Amino acid sequence: MAPTFRLRPLCLCLALAVPAAQAAPVVWNAASGDWHTATSWLPSSVPTPTDDARINNGGTASYAADATARSLDVGAEDGSGSAVSGFLEGTMGLLRSLFDTRVGVAGGNVASANGSITAAGDGIRANGMTAGSVVANSGAAATANGTVATTGAPITLDTALRVGATTNATGATADGTVTVTGGDLTGTPVIGTDFGSDATTRATGQVTIDGGDLHLTGGAMTVGRASGGTATASGRLDVSGAITTDDFRNGTFAPSITIGLADGGTATGVVNAGAIDTAVNPVGDVAVGSTLGANGSSTATGTLSIGSGTLNTNGSVDIGTTLANGGQQATGRADLSGVLVRGDGTDTLEVGHALSLGLGSAGAGSATGTAAVSGVAGFNRYRIGVVQGTVLNDMSANGTLAAGTGGIAGAGSNSALRIGVSEGLANNNQVTGTGARATGDVTSLGDVTGFSSIDVGTATHVGTGIGRLITRDARVTSANSFNVGAASSNFSTATTPGSNPTGLGTGQLNGGSLEVGGLIVVGRSTILDTTANPVQDAARADGRLSLEAVNVASPTADLVIGQAFSGIGGQATSHAEGRVFANGGALSIRDITIGAGSGGQASAIGEMHLDGANLTARNLTIGQGSGATGIATIRNATAQLSGDLQVAAFNAFAAAPTQGLLALEAVTMTVAGDAFVGPGFPSGSGELRLTDSELSIDGGLRVGFSSNGGTLFGLGTVALDRSLAAIGDLLFLDVGATLDFAVHGIDRGNSYGAFDVNQAVLDGDLLVDLSTLVPTGPAHFDLIVSGLADGIDGMFASQSFLGLASGFVASTAIVSDLIGGQMVEIFRLTIAEATVPEPGMLALVALALSALLVTRARGQRRLARARR
Repeated sequence: MAPTFRLRPLCLCLALAVPAAQAAPVVWNAASGDWHTATSWLPSSVPTPTDDARINNGGTASYAADATARSLDVGAEDGSGSAVSGFLEGTMGLLRSLFDTRVGVAGGNVASANGSITAAGDGIRANGMTAGSVVANSGAAATANGTVATTGAPITLDTALRVGATTNATGATADGTVTVTGGDLTGTPVIGTDFGSDATTRATGQVTIDGGDLHLTGGAMTVGRASGGTATASGRLDVSGAITTDDFRNGTFAPSITIGLADGGTATGVVNAGAIDTAVNPVGDVAVGSTLGANGSSTATGTLSIGSGTLNTNGSVDIGTTLANGGQQATGRADLSGVLVRGDGTDTLEVGHALSLGLGSAGAGSATGTAAVSGVAGFNRYRIGVVQGTVLNDMSANGTLAAGTGGIAGAGSNSALRIGVSEGLANNNQVTGTGARATGDVTSLGDVTGFSSIDVGTATHVGTGIGRLITRDARVTSANSFNVGAASSNFSTATTPGSNPTGLGTGQLNGGSLEVGGLIVVGRSTILDTTANPVQDAARADGRLSLEAVNVASPTADLVIGQAFSGIGGQATSHAEGRVFANGGALSIRDITIGAGSGGQASAIGEMHLDGANLTARNLTIGQGSGATGIATIRNATAQLSGDLQVAAFNAFAAAPTQGLLALEAVTMTVAGDAFVGPGFPSGSGELRLTDSELSIDGGLRVGFSSNGGTLFGLGTVALDRSLAAIGDLLFLDVGATLDFAVHGIDRGNSYGAFDVNQAVLDGDLLVDLSTLVPTGPAHFDLIVSGLADGIDGMFASQSFLGLASGFVASTAIVSDLIGGQMVEIFRLTIAEATVPEPGMLALVALALSALLVTRARGQRRLARARR
């Protein structure tokens, strides 16, 4: 908001309300009669362009030819008197005053003023016009009523049309009505305004243009404004045609548009127009439902409805905004669904924004804004449902922006789109208050582009930010960051308990693309201070991003899902949850981290679920650090990693266990680097599950890390069900490893899981599920096939066979066999019919067992060498 700028047009209007130095007045002196009859005037003379004409005696003047005066008062008086009234009726000709025309104006000690003008013919022309106004009235309960109506004729003004106004009044009532039927109104309306009056004062203005256009002439178009007092002001403007800026008359700046603005008191403004045309000249600031808050409690309500056209502005657009220093309330609504709103690239568009300035602020107030546009472009900052301030107590902001196929476009460079954001602005390294709540909701049927950053549901230091972004068949771009659900704090004495930062964000992208240059965050919580302040500094973030047939083309961006950080030595809790769902489409990302925690009080949950969405990335990390859980499922897709795969593979001290799971179903996955499953410290675990899938790793696969000479180890599980895993280098099964095979039939890789490796080191546990196998006789299952004649070392510490059919036995052995013309070692499972051995066979069995023990011992020696 720019409160100082908006005060200037009001000051201009007040200045225009003061009449010019007056010539000798010519006063109507008849009960009724023709304007052009000299004897109806005192002195006996028809007014000329050098005369100030006044009709204040309760009489009615009429004209059927041009009528001209220097200035014209009809039922208007600035001096003394209990009541004034006057009426003027024209059927033909032009009614003209070189200066202002005033109708129903009570000034000085006038208790009541009532005036009316009706005109046809060529209409009315004046420098400015006032209808229904009480000005600086020292008496109590003054009233003013002014009515102007034309039929088939225009009203043309060089400056402002003031309708329904009170100034420095006590207990006053001002009503003004201007109706133009079948003609245009040229001038800048100021409708329903008060300045400096008491709470019992009311100003009401109504302007209707039926069958014509409104041509703004510069200055400040104001509909419903209360300022500097406690009065109530309401204004309404209805234009069946268009509001245009093609006829500037005065001033060097574009006309601002203010609808429902309160700086003390209560203001209501309503503007309805069939169209808007700003092709010739842009407008300045546009404010719909705003409070400035410098004069106590204020309430403002503004409504703007325009059917079609383009609204070009070189200022800011504020819809439902408040300077929340003392309980102000602002509500703004803009129905511009057929209008393209376009800025000049430097200013701000705000829909539901509450701002609290300074440590002395009460930090209380609410702002609600709703806007529907065909499209919006050319603004540097977009704030939709945002609260900001140093003191945030009972503050709230609610913003809703719906864009049509024209979409939402930033101005590039540092342009930001912020949706549902609570932001503490530090003063002397402090943010105080019991909290705030911001809710933002943005939908777009067109592209959302030209931004440096997009924030959806974020909170900094204090309060709750709730944001949602929904797009359909849109291209969404951000040069640097795209955040969905984030919270952060770094001040030790920041807030009152219960006001901890909480960011809740939701993104729903349907079709189109997501293009981010730097970082995509879905659920991240960060606490940077290291002090023991657990109540005041706790932070929480929750993000959810749903992608329906979206092409995520962000090969230089990192994707972080569910990440929490708390300062070393700090006691404040930091918790984050993030979830990404993609159905169809594709994801091209640099590095992906799912579920990451750092610090003694951090916890995080991250999930990524892809169904039919092909994945291309460098590194994929699932479950990292301390107190984190990462889950990734990929179905019916391809996945390509040019770097490493890590599933709960954090090999360093962790204050809390880390869990990781990657589940592949009907997936072909390639990893150009290495893969790691399971952390190197106790309690954590990693799991890689393949169902009807193929996994190819160019490097090695290490499962169930051990550290500290093998005394500390994490748990790692790899499960293969109708899947084949090809390892280009070493399959290393460490102490905490579990290898889980499901065997359904004899077709290797299709009906039972298997490994092709260059080398393998076996340890940990072997689990084979045979519950669905229906054996018909002896069968061999080559679970691990190496690429060397001496390619398998070690042996599993335990082996379990589940669900084996009755009458059969299972056994395993490392055997040598010829494959592709080369002798290689194979870890082979054999299923055979159970038989009762002959006595002579017992010796053979004993010999076989002794050979197996020798092989086991050889494998253990090799395993020890591998660990060293």
